[in-house]
Amino acid sequence: MSLQQSRREHLKTIAFWPVILLLSCVCVIPAWGDKKKKDIVPTDPVPDAYLPPLPLPTPLRAEELLCMRPVLERDIHYVGNIKGIDVSRYQGNIDWQQVARGRHAGYAYIKASENASLIDPRYYDNVREARRAKIPIGSYHFYSPSASPMVQLMNLKRAMPNLKHQDLVPMIDVEVRGRSNYKTFIENLRQFLLSVEKHYGVKPIIYTGTNFYNKYLAGCFEDYMFMIARYGDEPPCLEGNPKFVIWQYSDCGRIPGINHHVDLSTFVDDYKLKDIMVKKK
Repeated sequence: MSLQQSRREHLKTIAFWPVILLLSCVCVIPAWGDKKKKDIVPTDPVPDAYLPPLPLPTPLRAEELLCMRPVLERDIHYVGNIKGIDVSRYQGNIDWQQVARGRHAGYAYIKASENASLIDPRYYDNVREARRAKIPIGSYHFYSPSASPMVQLMNLKRAMPNLKHQDLVPMIDVEVRGRSNYKTFIENLRQFLLSVEKHYGVKPIIYTGTNFYNKYLAGCFEDYMFMIARYGDEPPCLEGNPKFVIWQYSDCGRIPGINHHVDLSTFVDDYKLKDIMVKKK
């Protein structure tokens, strides 16, 4: 072989070394990667920038925790005293005949109206069927401080023109403070209560919660009867000396005839159903 041929063969050999080296790396690297894969700690995926993060769980309120505990028919809330319910469209279609056979059929307050124009869509059906089941009934209005007292009275009168089909005095649900100053809030509420009494000829009962009463109503309406809400086994602790007639002790009761949670209440102390009955002429 000539020197020139020898050089050409040597150059060919040198040219093949990069190819051989590259093929060796391709074969060896995956095997090394498989060997080391078990030692690699996986990282968290990068969140999608277009998806909002999930909110942190909100702790349950005391009322929600109570709703997780069913209210049994055998309870400790003034055993022996007459018990009742209050309902609205949120209870859906009620089997009043079945309700009447239970232990909470002593009376029923049924939502009639709210604010300046709302009339509960289940009101007339509930009144008719509850009376057919021979359950004493009354009606209530949800008071709003944002509407004038007279406009709200007109709405209540539109839903309930008179007490012809009522057994119990009307009830006014007062739970909202509004943005007006405190003096205006009390004056407007008093005007509304007086106008209700003047139109129907009976003094209404006031419904509110324990905290709301102590903060805003204590000492202002001592000549009115009250239904006070405080959920649990301990009765409300109220400032002053109100006519505390009915205690609403649960907002998540379950009773036969109603497929949803319902408010449960009971008379307290020596008060009886006759104390809130409409006196028929």
